[in-house]
Amino acid sequence: MDRELQNQIKKMTEEGLNGFEFTHQMKDEVRKKVSQKNKKEYRRRWYAPFVSFGIILVIVLIYGLVKGEFNPFPGDEVKEVTRGFDEVENLEDFESFYKKVKNKKKAEIKVISFGIEGQEGIHHVRFDGNNFDLTFKVDGDFIGKHECEELEYGENRDYGKYVLQGCRKEKDEMATEITLLTVPFIVDHVFAKGQVIDKEVIGEKHYVVMDIRTPRKYAKKSDFIKIEVRNKVLWEQMNNGEFYNVRYGWKLEDDFILSEAEKAEN
Repeated sequence: MDRELQNQIKKMTEEGLNGFEFTHQMKDEVRKKVSQKNKKEYRRRWYAPFVSFGIILVIVLIYGLVKGEFNPFPGDEVKEVTRGFDEVENLEDFESFYKKVKNKKKAEIKVISFGIEGQEGIHHVRFDGNNFDLTFKVDGDFIGKHECEELEYGENRDYGKYVLQGCRKEKDEMATEITLLTVPFIVDHVFAKGQVIDKEVIGEKHYVVMDIRTPRKYAKKSDFIKIEVRNKVLWEQMNNGEFYNVRYGWKLEDDFILSEAEKAEN
């Protein structure tokens, strides 16, 4: 059957076919042939599932990079600094970040802190060489995003503080300051029991000299330790010869600092 005859048969209606001496079997064969010609052959490629999986993986990777959830390059992961009650973990990583910022080099870091009820707060800071992009989350929930201009460091008697300045959520919004990290100078705290041996005033500072009984930490030739008491009312209440349960801390290159004291039995 040539092509022209095939085209004529395709155009035939049921009534047209009745005009010829075709049997029902012949009509069915013609319909079957026409139907097969109209259908396009579909062949499933063996690699199709892998292509689909690859597309999904690329979308997930792009989403993760945009949201800042992970870094796909293991050698270039974002450093994390944790602010504890009286210490900072991985402080050297933050100091390295600060040095890069001052040298106008691109840098990135996460600062983790904890609320009084255990909430985990994360400040994620990216520096592009000119400005800072700050994202803040609590327990994984997005809280806010700021663009900041400067990162400055300052200190007082008790701690150093890194502050982001010129921070705005929107371009027309009034600039604010955001404290990124505080670093306490008191590097260790001790709970102990001791007896007040003497009280001193040097300049504007008030001290108690104590004979620490337990534990005897920091003691060298003598068990006597001079501790600064910044609470003047507490200093006035402490008496020579009496015993106290105290909590004090050691400040780098400076005095011991008294945090609290409670009268104890002799």
